Amino acid sequence: MDRLLEGIILMKRLICCLMMLMLALPFYPAGAEEKKSTTVMVYMCGSNLESQYGLATRDIAEMMGSGLDRFSTNVVIMTGGASSWASPSLPSDQVGIHQIRGNSLYTLWQGEQRSMGEGETLALLLNTAYEKFHTDQYVLILWNHGGGPIQGVCWDENFDKDSLQIPELIAGIEKSPFKERKLDLIGFDACLMGSVETAWQLSDYAELMIASEETEPGGGWDYSFLGGMEKEEITATGRRIIDLYVDTAHQAQGAHLTLSMIDLSKVEGVVEGMDAYFSGLGRSMNENGFQDLSNLRYYAQGFGRDWRVAESTDYDLVDITSLLDAYEDYQPAAADDLRAALQDAIVYHRGTYSESFGLSAYFPYFNGQAYLEKGKAAYEKLNFCPGYTEFIDLFYRRMHAPGRVDWRGLMPSVTREEEGFQISLQLTQAQKEHLVSARLVIFESNFAPGSANAYYDPVYASADTALSAEGLLSAPYRDERLILQFTTENGMSRQAESLPFTVLDTGEYQVEFLASNLIPEFGAAGDRDEPGVSHLMQAILSPPDEAGKLQIRQIRAWDSMTNTFTSRMDDRIENYQYLHFISRLAMITRQDDLILPYWQWQKETSYHPGFINLSYAMARSEWSFEMQRQPADIQFAAFEITDIYNRTFTTELVPVRPVEEMILYKKRFSLPNPRIDINCYLVACSTYQANLIVELTNHTDQTYSFAITDQLLNGKENYRAPDHPSLSQWVIGPGEKGSTFIKYGPEHSYLNEISLSLSLYAGEGGAYLGSTGYLSLKPGMAITQLQERFR
Repeated sequence: MDRLLEGIILMKRLICCLMMLMLALPFYPAGAEEKKSTTVMVYMCGSNLESQYGLATRDIAEMMGSGLDRFSTNVVIMTGGASSWASPSLPSDQVGIHQIRGNSLYTLWQGEQRSMGEGETLALLLNTAYEKFHTDQYVLILWNHGGGPIQGVCWDENFDKDSLQIPELIAGIEKSPFKERKLDLIGFDACLMGSVETAWQLSDYAELMIASEETEPGGGWDYSFLGGMEKEEITATGRRIIDLYVDTAHQAQGAHLTLSMIDLSKVEGVVEGMDAYFSGLGRSMNENGFQDLSNLRYYAQGFGRDWRVAESTDYDLVDITSLLDAYEDYQPAAADDLRAALQDAIVYHRGTYSESFGLSAYFPYFNGQAYLEKGKAAYEKLNFCPGYTEFIDLFYRRMHAPGRVDWRGLMPSVTREEEGFQISLQLTQAQKEHLVSARLVIFESNFAPGSANAYYDPVYASADTALSAEGLLSAPYRDERLILQFTTENGMSRQAESLPFTVLDTGEYQVEFLASNLIPEFGAAGDRDEPGVSHLMQAILSPPDEAGKLQIRQIRAWDSMTNTFTSRMDDRIENYQYLHFISRLAMITRQDDLILPYWQWQKETSYHPGFINLSYAMARSEWSFEMQRQPADIQFAAFEITDIYNRTFTTELVPVRPVEEMILYKKRFSLPNPRIDINCYLVACSTYQANLIVELTNHTDQTYSFAITDQLLNGKENYRAPDHPSLSQWVIGPGEKGSTFIKYGPEHSYLNEISLSLSLYAGEGGAYLGSTGYLSLKPGMAITQLQERFR
């Protein structure tokens, strides 16, 4: 009996132990396959992406709705780096670590504000997540802005844009268990981090890396990949991340996409291949070789390009495979070895660029100043590939050696053709060899040519240039304008005035505009920091089709954090009421007897604020871009030249049409004391507009200011000076010419008689010296006669 009782007790104990063991095992719903447990750690530095657009909060909601398996997948998020958060549960003055539990965040740790640009902050997330969750796999995602291997990732707007540099990122990992236990995957939901330098630095700490060579759209990754990752290998999850990213990007922001998965165990082979290839390339780079290499580098596929916008910077990232394709005639055996290593390391890649293959490298070219100021020092801290590091430094030093070609005094010529004009420029043999890029730029000016105060407006630019074997540079011009057609609030069809644009090396068109009047449903006034409820943007347009139509391929917004135009801002045209297309007129500016490129011209003086041409359109309407032929008046042609040293300048400006042909009427007056000549020209501007140009020539050794104070048209008042005359004054120095103008359009119909008076002042806005009284002009013509000038 006692033995029977002991047996029963023993059996109960055994059953109890089995039940406890079963309870200790993870519970999976009936029918589920064996699953892998994963901890996904998201280092979410909100910055202005959150404070302006709520993008971090939106992605957290996306994670919650992803259908992730709560029994096997832990999502742990560190939040910080933003001046404000859309979610009230996330204070901006604290940094927190949270776990997604259903549709809410459960706070694991909360502490005082600290910079997310510091490695110690990252280590806090890694250590907390590892201590809380022991799983089969660990994934780290860094979420925010990115700037490549030089500028790093995760820019904290609470700490003066402090970013997590690559050495700081490594230092943070070194202070965590992942110094020994490799991460299964490290990913960058951030721009421009898909570089070989970043991959090499991380190769000791992770198995795989997912990153973009190019800037990312505002939507970033699609976090629905979290659902189902428990059923697959980590490489399969990586492929889904890339496919979802490319397939779900917003059309207007996701036109230029790249995303790659890199096997970090194979990156050392890439580095060895780069060392062999570029060491040999550096040893053979004589002067003639540099000319060719520089020319080819210019056209290799770059990322984060700003196309030389004055307010921006260039990240100087280039696709390695694209560069090898450009340098195909150099060291083919070493190039083949490097290609093979790249193909071995790049597990999976998708992109919309034909010349994007998965890994970029820092190659200073367009922004040499950044390399000099910080790039060189930052690159040396990476201890990356000695052969490549020495090559780019040698290349930089050759680029900035004193130039051996004189580009001064280049004067294009204009030839009439049946369909317009041909602009040509004869180069010497040396100039031809040193030329990398040229584009035709057409300027307009409402001021008299040669006036000291003449402002110019670029209205057309084209990279459609040809260079003959004899060194003749030529480009066609057919009076083309970029026009915006749109509908008003009343459904009326309208046409904006011609828009300034730039033709990129890709053949695409770039237009800048200011989107204004933020709609209420998008955000409250004051939520945007530049400027107020408006935002400066760029539209990248397709080349014109056969009908002259252009389609929007990408919208990029100005980002005050990175000081660049980027698609990462997720700002869209439909969020605003109006689009203002701005062209700021500028005065020709020279340096070392060369005319600088237009974006470096002087746009205002200490005395005069400069001019802005403004066209507008309704943002929330049907509208389209198209190229139209619109003959215009006094236009000037010039070539913008870039040489192998990446020096960009403008040739002399020449009239497209002889100015004399466009003059409808002219009359001259003279002042005896002070001795000043006044020339009045009525000039045909288009088929519907004429300008009266008033030009003063100062024959004294003194400086004067002048302004039109009154003007009568056909005996009726047509113009009166503003209450503050200084706003309309123009300065003419000793021996200089100065001019101003008055517009006449279709509403004026007839220009029978014009009377105007000018006031004269001493110096720059000094004492009033007197008035000319009314100067009488008698053109005696109708506006409709202007069409005859453009036949």
